[in-house]
Amino acid sequence: MEVILLLLILASFLFAFTIGGNDAGDVIGTLIGSQGIRFTGAAVVVVLLAFAGAVLQSHYTSQTIGSRIFEGGFSSHAKAAFAAVLTAAVFMFVITLLSLPVSSSQAIVGAAVGAGLALGAPVSWGVVGTIAFAWVVTPFISGFLAYVVYRAVLTPAINSLSFTAQSVAFRYLTLAGAMAIAYNLGANSMGNAVGPLVSAVGGYEVLAVAAAAFALGVGVFLIGGGVADTVGKRITPLSPASAFSAQVSAAAVVYGCIISGIPVSTTQTLVGGIIGVGLTKGIRTVNARMLLAIAAGWIATPLATAAIAYVFTRAISG
Repeated sequence: MEVILLLLILASFLFAFTIGGNDAGDVIGTLIGSQGIRFTGAAVVVVLLAFAGAVLQSHYTSQTIGSRIFEGGFSSHAKAAFAAVLTAAVFMFVITLLSLPVSSSQAIVGAAVGAGLALGAPVSWGVVGTIAFAWVVTPFISGFLAYVVYRAVLTPAINSLSFTAQSVAFRYLTLAGAMAIAYNLGANSMGNAVGPLVSAVGGYEVLAVAAAAFALGVGVFLIGGGVADTVGKRITPLSPASAFSAQVSAAAVVYGCIISGIPVSTTQTLVGGIIGVGLTKGIRTVNARMLLAIAAGWIATPLATAAIAYVFTRAISG
């Protein structure tokens, strides 16, 4: 095996590891914040469902990342694939250590654009524009849906149930919601991690996805706690009912994008849902300072990874 392919494999697993620490931390956060469930128990649930999503449906986003960002994709550009994946992985790792939720989709799409530009390949700006538009609108759609679900559906149900019945019902509902988001995480984000690798080596997608999903699980347990705490406790207070509203809204929006082959941000969509339910209790309940820090990260991520990957690709391809 060529050295560059080995390096690409290692970079892909590092990226999957950081996705586990960051993106999966978002999902765990809704369980910890609303139910007080222990981190370990929540992590096990998320890892198992993310693995299922990765194996069954990650090919949608994998094809987009590996082949559709610029003409020809990474099929004959292993060095560029390595530069893009390593850039996204290291960037996300640093942000994860800061306990800020950031998008793996934004990180790898930005890096892929930078790599494509460095190669002199025509970038598919129509595809990139569609993806960027989805990044902008999905948090708002999720937030709106979460607001409506909480106000119109769950509030009447809460008022008609005893406290004990509420506790039992929403314990299971929030767990089901977290499972749906975790499945989507695997289907969406594992394609981000292995798309360039699969395109460069020309196959082995199932094996690559399974191995990357294992790396995701390791990342959840080793570095996922900080982001989980941010999402679960530092954006807005979460009750079981509000957590479920955010979960089910985000799950619906992300899954629609997955089957369309659009790599969106599970992070942004879930945070959008959390903000939506937070607004049902008044804007003062939303931590504006934390929200601004998160939003700044979202804007900076694709721009930073594009610039770094451009320089890196030029350096190793010269």
